[in-house]
Amino acid sequence: MHKKITSILSILAAAALVAAFFSGCGSSTDFYALLKTPADYNGKVVTVDAFYFENSNISVLAGGFTNPPGSNDLVPAPPNIWLSGTLPQSVQSQLHPQTATPSGDIEHYAKIRVTGTFQYGGTYGYSNGYSYQIVVSGATYVS
Repeated sequence: MHKKITSILSILAAAALVAAFFSGCGSSTDFYALLKTPADYNGKVVTVDAFYFENSNISVLAGGFTNPPGSNDLVPAPPNIWLSGTLPQSVQSQLHPQTATPSGDIEHYAKIRVTGTFQYGGTYGYSNGYSYQIVVSGATYVS
Protein backbone atom coordinates (compact mmCIF):
# COMPACT_ATOMS: atom_id res chain seq x y z
CA MET A 1 0.00 0.00 0.00
CA HIS A 2 2.83 2.41 0.92
CA LYS A 3 4.54 1.73 -2.45
CA LYS A 4 1.28 2.44 -4.29
CA ILE A 5 0.81 5.81 -2.52
CA THR A 6 4.44 6.74 -3.16
CA SER A 7 4.05 5.81 -6.82
CA ILE A 8 0.85 7.87 -7.17
CA LEU A 9 2.47 10.86 -5.46
CA SER A 10 5.47 10.61 -7.80
CA ILE A 11 3.20 10.61 -10.84
CA LEU A 12 1.21 13.58 -9.51
CA ALA A 13 4.43 15.51 -8.78
CA ALA A 14 5.73 14.84 -12.30
CA ALA A 15 2.40 15.93 -13.81
CA ALA A 16 2.49 19.14 -11.74
CA LEU A 17 6.00 19.92 -12.98
CA VAL A 18 5.00 19.38 -16.60
CA ALA A 19 1.90 21.58 -16.17
CA ALA A 20 3.97 24.33 -14.52
CA PHE A 21 6.50 24.20 -17.35
CA PHE A 22 3.90 24.52 -20.10
CA SER A 23 1.89 27.21 -18.34
CA GLY A 24 5.04 29.36 -18.28
CA CYS A 25 5.53 28.89 -22.02
CA GLY A 26 2.62 31.00 -23.21
CA SER A 27 2.60 31.21 -26.96
CA SER A 28 3.06 34.54 -28.62
CA THR A 29 1.56 35.63 -31.93
CA ASP A 30 4.10 36.93 -34.44
CA PHE A 31 3.76 40.71 -34.83
CA TYR A 32 3.69 40.61 -38.64
CA ALA A 33 1.39 37.57 -38.79
CA LEU A 34 -1.08 39.50 -36.64
CA LEU A 35 -1.11 42.38 -39.11
CA LYS A 36 -1.14 40.15 -42.19
CA THR A 37 -4.56 38.72 -41.27
CA PRO A 38 -5.95 41.18 -38.70
CA ALA A 39 -9.57 40.08 -39.20
CA ASP A 40 -8.63 36.63 -37.85
CA TYR A 41 -7.62 38.19 -34.52
CA ASN A 42 -10.20 40.99 -34.22
CA GLY A 43 -11.80 40.99 -30.77
CA LYS A 44 -9.55 38.18 -29.53
CA VAL A 45 -7.03 38.22 -26.71
CA VAL A 46 -3.53 38.00 -28.15
CA THR A 47 -0.01 37.92 -26.76
CA VAL A 48 2.66 39.50 -28.93
CA ASP A 49 6.36 40.28 -28.53
CA ALA A 50 7.06 43.69 -30.05
CA PHE A 51 8.97 46.91 -29.61
CA TYR A 52 7.18 49.47 -27.47
CA PHE A 53 7.60 53.22 -27.99
CA GLU A 54 6.00 56.10 -26.14
CA ASN A 55 6.26 59.85 -25.95
CA SER A 56 3.86 62.57 -24.83
CA ASN A 57 1.50 61.78 -27.74
CA ILE A 58 1.83 58.13 -28.66
CA SER A 59 1.99 54.66 -27.18
CA VAL A 60 2.62 52.08 -29.90
CA LEU A 61 3.97 48.64 -30.69
CA ALA A 62 6.22 48.13 -33.71
CA GLY A 63 8.12 45.30 -35.32
CA GLY A 64 11.33 47.30 -34.98
CA PHE A 65 12.88 50.76 -34.88
CA THR A 66 14.41 53.06 -37.45
CA ASN A 67 16.37 56.32 -37.38
CA PRO A 68 15.10 59.40 -39.22
CA PRO A 69 17.66 60.79 -41.71
CA GLY A 70 20.34 62.77 -39.88
CA SER A 71 19.21 61.61 -36.44
CA ASN A 72 20.34 59.11 -33.85
CA ASP A 73 16.86 58.92 -32.33
CA LEU A 74 14.94 55.68 -32.45
CA VAL A 75 11.42 55.86 -33.84
CA PRO A 76 8.97 52.99 -34.32
CA ALA A 77 9.10 51.53 -37.83
CA PRO A 78 5.68 51.20 -39.44
CA PRO A 79 3.31 49.52 -39.32
CA ASN A 80 2.36 50.28 -35.73
CA ILE A 81 -0.31 49.08 -33.33
CA TRP A 82 -1.80 51.62 -30.94
CA LEU A 83 -1.50 50.47 -27.34
CA SER A 84 -4.48 51.46 -25.21
CA GLY A 85 -4.20 51.25 -21.45
CA THR A 86 -1.36 51.35 -18.99
CA LEU A 87 1.66 49.10 -18.76
CA PRO A 88 2.35 47.60 -15.34
CA GLN A 89 4.75 49.65 -13.18
CA SER A 90 7.21 46.73 -13.28
CA VAL A 91 7.48 47.25 -17.06
CA GLN A 92 7.40 51.06 -16.99
CA SER A 93 10.33 51.14 -14.59
CA GLN A 94 12.49 49.18 -17.07
CA LEU A 95 11.80 51.24 -20.20
CA HIS A 96 14.86 52.82 -21.81
CA PRO A 97 14.78 56.64 -21.89
CA GLN A 98 15.61 58.66 -24.97
CA THR A 99 16.22 62.26 -23.98
CA ALA A 100 17.97 64.00 -26.89
CA THR A 101 14.83 64.30 -29.00
CA PRO A 102 13.93 67.15 -31.41
CA SER A 103 10.83 67.99 -29.34
CA GLY A 104 12.73 67.93 -26.07
CA ASP A 105 10.26 65.34 -24.73
CA ILE A 106 11.55 62.27 -22.99
CA GLU A 107 10.62 59.17 -24.97
CA HIS A 108 10.77 55.57 -23.79
CA TYR A 109 11.26 52.28 -25.59
CA ALA A 110 11.84 48.58 -24.93
CA LYS A 111 10.98 45.16 -26.23
CA ILE A 112 7.97 43.86 -24.33
CA ARG A 113 5.51 40.99 -24.36
CA VAL A 114 2.00 42.39 -24.19
CA THR A 115 -1.32 40.62 -23.77
CA GLY A 116 -4.61 42.28 -24.59
CA THR A 117 -7.64 42.44 -26.82
CA PHE A 118 -6.74 43.09 -30.46
CA GLN A 119 -9.02 45.46 -32.38
CA TYR A 120 -9.14 46.12 -36.09
CA GLY A 121 -11.60 47.81 -38.42
CA GLY A 122 -11.70 51.30 -36.94
CA THR A 123 -9.30 54.14 -36.31
CA TYR A 124 -7.46 54.33 -33.03
CA GLY A 125 -5.08 56.43 -31.00
CA TYR A 126 -3.55 59.83 -31.48
CA SER A 127 -5.39 61.72 -34.25
CA ASN A 128 -7.13 58.43 -35.12
CA GLY A 129 -3.95 57.60 -37.01
CA TYR A 130 -3.81 53.85 -36.39
CA SER A 131 -5.65 50.95 -38.00
CA TYR A 132 -4.96 48.49 -35.15
CA GLN A 133 -5.19 48.59 -31.39
CA ILE A 134 -4.43 46.34 -28.44
CA VAL A 135 -6.21 47.08 -25.18
CA VAL A 136 -3.63 46.04 -22.59
CA SER A 137 -4.50 43.47 -19.95
CA GLY A 138 -0.89 42.60 -19.03
CA ALA A 139 2.72 43.01 -20.10
CA THR A 140 6.23 41.93 -19.24
CA TYR A 141 9.62 43.44 -20.05
CA VAL A 142 11.73 41.43 -22.53
CA SER A 143 14.75 43.70 -23.21
